[in-house]
Amino acid sequence: MDSRQRHIIQTIYDKTGLVKYQKDMEKTQAIARRFGNEVSASAKFMGTSVKKSFNKSGEVITRTTGHIEQNGKRMNVVWSNTKKGANGLRLSISKVGAQMNNFNAIIGKVVQRALLVAPAWMLIRSAMILVIRTVKDMITAFIDLDEGLARIRTVMHGNAEDINAEMAGIRRQILDTAVDSKISIKELAEAMYFLKTASLDVGQAISAFTPTVNAMIGTGVGAREMARSVAGVFNTMGKFITGTANDAEKFQKIADVLTFTFATQDVEMKELIAGYTKLAPFLSGLDDSFTDIVTTLGVLNTRMLRSGRTGRLTGRAILQLTKNSSKLASIFGITFDANKPINFLKTIEAISKAMKDTEKVTFAQSEAIRQIFATRGGVGVKLLLADFEGLKKAIDEAGIGAGGFAEKIAKIKMRTISAQTQRTKIFLLFYLMNLYLEHLELES
Repeated sequence: MDSRQRHIIQTIYDKTGLVKYQKDMEKTQAIARRFGNEVSASAKFMGTSVKKSFNKSGEVITRTTGHIEQNGKRMNVVWSNTKKGANGLRLSISKVGAQMNNFNAIIGKVVQRALLVAPAWMLIRSAMILVIRTVKDMITAFIDLDEGLARIRTVMHGNAEDINAEMAGIRRQILDTAVDSKISIKELAEAMYFLKTASLDVGQAISAFTPTVNAMIGTGVGAREMARSVAGVFNTMGKFITGTANDAEKFQKIADVLTFTFATQDVEMKELIAGYTKLAPFLSGLDDSFTDIVTTLGVLNTRMLRSGRTGRLTGRAILQLTKNSSKLASIFGITFDANKPINFLKTIEAISKAMKDTEKVTFAQSEAIRQIFATRGGVGVKLLLADFEGLKKAIDEAGIGAGGFAEKIAKIKMRTISAQTQRTKIFLLFYLMNLYLEHLELES
C-alpha cells in the first residue's frame, strides 16, 4: 500500500486528516508555480547570455580577419624589400668580381717582382745570418777554450814561468787537434783536464791526448770517461805493456787494444771499462799481458757476463787460485813458482788440457772447479773453459790487428757528412780566431 492510499483511508476515518490533505495540496501547487517561474527566468537569462557570447565571438572573428589582412599587406611590403635587397646584392657581387679581377692582375705583378727580388734577398739574408752565427760560435769557442785552459791551469804545478810554457803547449795541442776532428773545444779541454788529473805529467798528458781523442771519435764515449780509462790503464799496467819504446807508444797501444776489443767483441766501451776497473786492483799479481786481459774481458762480455761483473768475478777467481793452490795441485797437477807472478790464462789453459777439452763441463769437473775457485769465482772460469780455443784465437787476432786501430776507426768516422761539416766549421772558426788574434797583436 502506497502513501496515497493510506492517506485516503486516514481521511475517511478522520475529518481532520482531509483538511490537512487539502492544505498540503495547496502548498504543493504553490511550490510548483514558483519552480516554473524560476525555470522561465533561468531560461530567459541563459538565452540572453548565449546571444551575448555569440555577438562577442563575431566581433573577435571580425578583428582577427582585419589583422590577417594587415599582416598580408606587411608581408607584401617585406617581400618587395627582400627582392630589392637581392637585386642590390647581385650588383655588389658583380662589383666585387670586377675588383677581384683588378686585384689578381696587381698580385700577378707583385709575384713577378718578388720572383726577381726574393732570391737576392734570401742570399743576403743567409749571408747575414751566417756572419752572425759565425761570430756567435767564435765567441763561444773563445769562452770554452778560456774556461777549459783555466780549469787545466788549476791542476798544474811549478813556478809561473814553467806553467805558462806548459800551458802554451797544451793550448797548441788542443787547437791543432780541434782543426782535424769533430770534437768540440769544450770536450777537448775536458779530456786534457782529466788526463792531467790522473797523475800524468804534462808530457804524458800531451802524448795521451791524440790517442784518447781518436778513441772518443771511434767509439762515441765522452771525454771524461775515455780520458780516465786511458790514464787508468797506463797507471795500472803501463810498466808491463810490451812492444813499446816510450810513453806515447804505450798510450797508442792502450787506445788501440780498447777500440779493437770494442769493435770485435759484443761489448760496449762503457762495459769494457767497467770490467777493467773492477779487475785492476788484482792485476799487480798477474803476469798476463794487457792485450790478454782486455781481450778476456771482451770475450766474457760476449758470453753474456756483462760489465763490472766480468772484472769482479775474474778478480775473485784470481784470489781463489792463490788461496787454493794446494787443491789445484792435487786435482789438476798444476803448481806455481813462488818467486814469480801467476799467469791467469796459462793456468786456465792447463786446466783445459787436464779436462781434455770437453765442449761442456761435466759434473765432476764443475765440482773440481768449485773446490778451487768457489761458486762465484768459477762462473767466469767455466765460460772460458767452455771455448778456450776461441779465447786464444781472439787474443791472436788482437795481437795482429789492434795496431793503429784507434786512428783507423777515427778516420772512418771522420769521413761522414756530419763530421766533415763540423770539421769545416771548426776550421773556419779557428781561421777567424787566428786572424783576430794577429790583429790584436799588431795593434798592441
